[in-house]
Amino acid sequence: LHLRIVATGLVRDSINGKLFAEKVRDSTGYELGIISGDEEAVGIALGVGTDSSFSNRSNYLVCDLGGGSLELIRVESRIVRSTVSLPLGAVRLTKRFVSNANGASVQSERDEIADHVRQALCSSGFPFPPSPLFMIATGGAFATVRAIFAEAKNISFDKCSILSSSDLAAFLTESGSLTIGQRVDRFPPLPKERADIMPTALIVILTLLEHFKVSEVHHSLKNLRFGLA
Repeated sequence: LHLRIVATGLVRDSINGKLFAEKVRDSTGYELGIISGDEEAVGIALGVGTDSSFSNRSNYLVCDLGGGSLELIRVESRIVRSTVSLPLGAVRLTKRFVSNANGASVQSERDEIADHVRQALCSSGFPFPPSPLFMIATGGAFATVRAIFAEAKNISFDKCSILSSSDLAAFLTESGSLTIGQRVDRFPPLPKERADIMPTALIVILTLLEHFKVSEVHHSLKNLRFGLA
């Protein structure tokens, strides 16, 4: 058995990231690898490449939203052409912009988050395609939203891989008006530990779709873990 443990955005950018890695090694006996943003992005793209659902796709965009960062990968002819890792994770932005993550979201804070994401995307240097491309997404926020939508539509998780911007916007409006406790009660698939950051995650996702000029995103469970493996 070969076991590899890696850390991404939040640990990568933490001032005590190396200390955390030492504690993991001391506690488990395994080395914790803190991978770079580029390595993370390429690993995500390789993971998506193992998803048979997209075996007929040669050109697409991949996005992965985590707690600390947002990875974007442009794939052409099944080859990774461009990657970027941006500090736009849902946990990071919630801590920066949201005054009370346990309460209903505030419109002015939502607007601040969206403006910040737009500015970061525009200044990223990432070669955004001139025309909309097929978009694939990975990450916990997308998986959680997919589970919530599947239950709401009374269909299986497997049949709810396409997330539309209209459904995402409606979910943001409804969930954002609730407190964290009300969100968990209203949407059972939403884990309590994700309920506080969900409005921020939705804002990032919607702003990203708007920037790419696409109306839907296809979720894949073949994420970084599969790429590293």
